[in-house]
Amino acid sequence: MIIVIGSLTVQQEKLEEAIELSQKHANEARKQPGCISYALHIDTERKNLFVFIERWQHMDDLEKHFQTPSSLDFGKKISELVKSTPTIEIYQSEAMQRH
Repeated sequence: MIIVIGSLTVQQEKLEEAIELSQKHANEARKQPGCISYALHIDTERKNLFVFIERWQHMDDLEKHFQTPSSLDFGKKISELVKSTPTIEIYQSEAMQRH
């Protein structure tokens, strides 16, 4: 399984626009092949810090997601609303059973 943790800090005056855009993108991503989950979280202390947590079946699925028109459009539009460069961390993992 592939886990993605992305974060970005939105310009305060662009917060509502960024929430709407990000939620639309999350809804689209959830429909894509290989997407296990895709969630947007907003920090409770810094309301303009967005954290995306995604789970994908395979790296190929994630790479295809990055190349979809909706992802490319999201990247272009969100870049106009952020205060600094977004971060993306990608991990390969496997589920573990807790005893």
